[in-house]
Amino acid sequence: MIFTNKENNIVETALQKLEEITGWEGRWETASEGVDGFLFLKKQGIQEAFATEVKSVFHPAHLPRLLDIREKHGRALALGGRISQGMKEQLTEANIHYLESGGNARIAEGGIFIFIEGKKGGLSQQRKHLFTNASIRLIFQLLLEPGLLKEPYRKIAAVTGASLDNLSKTIFTLKENGYLTALRKREYAFTDKDALLQRWVPAYGERIKPRLLIGQFRFLKDDHWKGLPLDENKTQWGGEPAADLKTGMLRPETFALYTLETKAGLTKNYRLIPDLKGPVKAYRSFWNMERFPGKTVPLMLIYADLLLSGSARNAEMAKALLDAEQKPVLPTI
Repeated sequence: MIFTNKENNIVETALQKLEEITGWEGRWETASEGVDGFLFLKKQGIQEAFATEVKSVFHPAHLPRLLDIREKHGRALALGGRISQGMKEQLTEANIHYLESGGNARIAEGGIFIFIEGKKGGLSQQRKHLFTNASIRLIFQLLLEPGLLKEPYRKIAAVTGASLDNLSKTIFTLKENGYLTALRKREYAFTDKDALLQRWVPAYGERIKPRLLIGQFRFLKDDHWKGLPLDENKTQWGGEPAADLKTGMLRPETFALYTLETKAGLTKNYRLIPDLKGPVKAYRSFWNMERFPGKTVPLMLIYADLLLSGSARNAEMAKALLDAEQKPVLPTI
């Protein structure tokens, strides 16, 4: 693992702050593969080692990776420039330690118990602006069909529904952020789809998903949800029910539907009863559903829904879903 200067600064600043506050001396060793490195903490004859992932900012999309590290090494630590309060809660629920460059930490393992909150500051890497409401929708479809990047702009626009202006700006910004490489004139390929997905998930959750909500419902008969006769070109399961249909490993507690149908149509066709406290949330579909028919939304969106739920159980399921599918979330070109 080769770190940028920014990532090195995050590690050095975090260890310096931790020693100033707690007296625990930290030593960092970069790993050649598998994890970013190992953090060794030492004080008064006690020493513990932690397999560590370093990020400028941690998002829910990073949880499966951290869970995988915890599974392989017995413990995992997220070392970040800044970590939001919500993300800290998810890490704690998943039994993953964290250390922020400003000094905030939760590390409880062996002879170590460190819990620090309320420290200000911290380093985060500023990147060139990438996500707009329009580009989030477009990037989703390009990740689903990366072969489109080899097509003329007008064909991409026709398939995705994006304007030529949005398409041009999004392609340019993806290149500027290092996610696209040019093959020849106006033909491109993704360089790191997984890294882009990790950034796309929180952007989708913050900027787009809340606006897509059509309404909330309850079932006429709760245990018959799998039998609903969905029009698969217009309405598909997302989130927990989609994961259950894929793996048979999750009993859904909340239900996501993505649809092109109206609220009245959902009630008429599927006997869903409007209920502000109901377990079913219906969202407006934002991609070309006819290109991806089936009972469930594309795997990438199931993955995002599970991570955005804030549930450690669902983060575990996101990882299990990929293992069960035995293929990556994202198709190759």
